Amino acid sequence: MRIDPNPRQLSASLIEGLVDYPWPSSDAARPMDLLARCPEAAETPLVEVPVFAEEAGVGRVHVKDERNRMGLGSFKALGAAYVVARDAEAGRAAGRTYVTASAGNHGLSVATGARVFGARSVVYIAETVPEAFAERLTVAGAEVRREGAIYEDSMAAAARAAEENGWTLLSDSSWEGYVERPHVLMEGYLALMAEAVGQMDGVPSHIFLQAGVGGLAASAAAYARKAWGDAPRIIVVEPEVAPALHASIMAGAPQVTEGPSSTMGRLDCKEPSLIALKGLARDADDFMLISEAEAQAGANAAVAAGLPTTPSGAAGLAGLLAADKDALGLTTTSRVLLILSEVPSVERAARISTVGIRRKGGPRAGDDGDRRAVGHAADDGTGTALLFRVSHPLLGKPDTSLVSRHTCHRQAHRGDPLDRGTPDGTDLDRRHPHLGRTGLRGRRDRAAGRNTH
Repeated sequence: MRIDPNPRQLSASLIEGLVDYPWPSSDAARPMDLLARCPEAAETPLVEVPVFAEEAGVGRVHVKDERNRMGLGSFKALGAAYVVARDAEAGRAAGRTYVTASAGNHGLSVATGARVFGARSVVYIAETVPEAFAERLTVAGAEVRREGAIYEDSMAAAARAAEENGWTLLSDSSWEGYVERPHVLMEGYLALMAEAVGQMDGVPSHIFLQAGVGGLAASAAAYARKAWGDAPRIIVVEPEVAPALHASIMAGAPQVTEGPSSTMGRLDCKEPSLIALKGLARDADDFMLISEAEAQAGANAAVAAGLPTTPSGAAGLAGLLAADKDALGLTTTSRVLLILSEVPSVERAARISTVGIRRKGGPRAGDDGDRRAVGHAADDGTGTALLFRVSHPLLGKPDTSLVSRHTCHRQAHRGDPLDRGTPDGTDLDRRHPHLGRTGLRGRRDRAAGRNTH
């Protein structure tokens, strides 16, 4: 375990270097409006866990439990699907192909959003991603392609595919030339923190936020600062083998890191999102690295408390349990907020399936030739409940007795552009550093005289 305070002078230099990048949004109104229009999108619980407080030697520990967010098993349900819904509202989703790279959760959100709104999805995954995740992506409606040993390799493949095929790249990271979609995606995550603020019975003294590229951490931190000001101490927790944010903050400039794979698979990102990095340079107080053993200890503690998750999902808890209490000002009166971000793999496998919706006088949605009404199911152990049942003007009108009350995507902000558009709706805003055009690794490779194409 390693903890470093935010070096404010270096962070100011980093922020200055990212002046052309937007700050993470702190306006939760739009994603909250979307969720309010979807009866199936229930608020996730905030639970107090005394055993965590006792083990950590603090006063109280509150856990925002995202393990059953909209039936998809993680907070990522709030991200990519929200972007696709925005596209659908503007009439740009149906018939479009969304392509991305993922370690599983983001890909499920892309696949579900695309399927619901009459689009196609292609998800690239690294060779190290378990086959169980690939199967879930396929069940959710994605075409799955494996490419490369690490996430960054699969991201480069997704970006190339977007370029070559005129597809829409939908990443949860941001880099030079690719900003608008990830900024909107991060806006979707604000719903999680807006709920937590409303559920808390007081202001937390500490917030531990796990991070991969940093989207969740940056969104949560931005909203926490808006709601609670400087009161909470915000600690960002990363794998020590994937310290993309930590290394960048300590260097005062974005960095590309290298290292072995982590068991914290959803956090195993070697390069930060630049929007997230800018936001965390302003909003985070400390940057923490945890070992693989410490991450597993956090996951084990969650299981013992009846909250099973993965090392990724429990990384914030792992940070709390491993922390130097004196270094972070943790005392027996401290009130800590954590996010439990995902269900364990075996449990998720039992939850996720796809179903169709029968239309009057027509075939079941999802049958060949008919994608006009689709649904996504989540088995909560008591039966199968529909996550999405959509009636969209572009997709036809399903049986209103089944569907109309479940319309989830109607928002007031119609026509809000997400593309630097072309007439056919393809995305010009999809350049990636691994293609050698722009970004951190591209600049590094060009400086070394290497061909990045």
